[in-house]
Amino acid sequence: MSIYILYIVSLAFLGVLVWLYPGEAERIAAARGSTWQAVPDVEQLAKHMAFLGDTQEIEWLPEYSPVRESRSGVVRSYRLHHAEATYRLVIFRHDIACAVCRDVLAGAVFAEDGTVEHVFVLDEWEVQGKAVDPTPLLAQLRGREMFRLGENVDGISGATYSSTGLVKQLNRARQWIEAQL
Repeated sequence: MSIYILYIVSLAFLGVLVWLYPGEAERIAAARGSTWQAVPDVEQLAKHMAFLGDTQEIEWLPEYSPVRESRSGVVRSYRLHHAEATYRLVIFRHDIACAVCRDVLAGAVFAEDGTVEHVFVLDEWEVQGKAVDPTPLLAQLRGREMFRLGENVDGISGATYSSTGLVKQLNRARQWIEAQL
């Protein structure tokens, strides 16, 4: 009888420990010291639209802004009208569960036919405290529709999680746009 009581008390104690011990996501967030980067406003996003020409002539039509942003996926969407052309700007985030990595926050401008016109990052990429330049990766993404890391897109050595997350969310953003049409 006493062994059963000891067993039940041990299980209850173990349950309390599990309940009090933070999960992996909480430990990673605590190690990073902050939550995720906020999505920039239209004025800040306009700086990334210089490839279109005069950014003062862009008409910004908000399409999507969730009440509560998710850790991964589309977090904003705009329809852009410029020089008689229509584009879709999609801002997306990818949560990287890695204590030495930062989440990916990026934007992509899609033409009406679904090809990528421009991709840009909205937060610095760091791996183990060192800055990583994503420019070579971003240059490979223009003018394409779907991406496969290692097949038609080369990642960044040392930033595998970030490269994979960017490509994954870019494909999801394109699928999200198709679902909206």
